Amino acid sequence: MADDLKVDLFLKNNGFEVQDVGELRRELGMPGSYPQFISAVDGQRRMITISGEDGTLNHEVTLYSEPPTVRSTKLENDILAFAVNNLKCTVGYVHRDKNAESAKGRYGQMFSLTEGQISQFHDERFLDSEGVIQPGGSITKANGQGANNK
Repeated sequence: MADDLKVDLFLKNNGFEVQDVGELRRELGMPGSYPQFISAVDGQRRMITISGEDGTLNHEVTLYSEPPTVRSTKLENDILAFAVNNLKCTVGYVHRDKNAESAKGRYGQMFSLTEGQISQFHDERFLDSEGVIQPGGSITKANGQGANNK
């Protein structure tokens, strides 16, 4: 999907490790609520999810940062500009929350789960001789409760 490639490149250029959950679901024949669902983490322990429908103006972007919340104004502005300029979205809603230090443990659990899933995703894939991504190994589903921290 064209938007998936744009999102993947944008996130990687901003230092994120990326998992295209939508692509994985399609490969495995699994249904999903959104055809596009990308999850990513970076070295600053931030997480981002982008979901939507390729070729439409309907996308949702969520950026999480480790509590206590420290704004990344440049990244936030870059995300908004990317959505408008590359995904051709009209920004209809922006919401920012703050979390106290007390939310750090719960966030750490959510981050570790997401980071582990992304690492497993990369470990179980390889490039064939023509540079095409091929699935490899088995997929293990992890169950866990996520935090609602932003």
